[in-house]
Amino acid sequence: MLKGRLKLGAFAAVSLLCLAIAFFFVPLDEVAQAVISVSPTAVLAVLLLFSLASLLGGARLFFLAGDLGERVPFREVIIAVCLGNLAGALTVQFFGQIVARSALLKARGIEAPVTIVLTLYE
Repeated sequence: MLKGRLKLGAFAAVSLLCLAIAFFFVPLDEVAQAVISVSPTAVLAVLLLFSLASLLGGARLFFLAGDLGERVPFREVIIAVCLGNLAGALTVQFFGQIVARSALLKARGIEAPVTIVLTLYE
């Protein structure tokens, strides 16, 4: 348990350090100006497209799991896809997806090798 907390603490410390360095070297007034220049329509369109991509990814994973004989509720599949995307954004995409999906789907009784096969099949 302590080992996991140490890893989490180290990850948080490195993340905060990187964020502080980024804020030190990036002019915040230019960032604020860029954020203001983005239209609300563009933000809404991107949000809609990301949501649609997550739903399609969830549907794909749902049907592939069914092909392998695993019954997973659609809600759990959507959560697995979203967590996989988030973990992939923070790490190497492919490996982050596998780790996050494996962690979530293991609680549903799907072992990590099956999750890896699902991800490769996908």
